[in-house]
Amino acid sequence: MIKILEAKYINGNLVLSEKLNSDLEGKTLKVMVFETDETEVTQQRESKVTKIHRFL
Repeated sequence: MIKILEAKYINGNLVLSEKLNSDLEGKTLKVMVFETDETEVTQQRESKVTKIHRFL
C-alpha cells in the first residue's frame, strides 16, 4: 500500500491529517518526510509518488 498524507510536527510527534486504516494497527510503517510549503504541495505530489516507489 502506498498512501501520501500530510502531517504537522507538534511537540516531537507527527500528527496526520487523517486517520490510517485500522488494518495497520500495531504494524511498523516506513515513513518519508518532505518539508513543503503550501504552494509546492501540488507540484510535489507526483514527485513524491516516484520517490516512494524508488524507496520501496
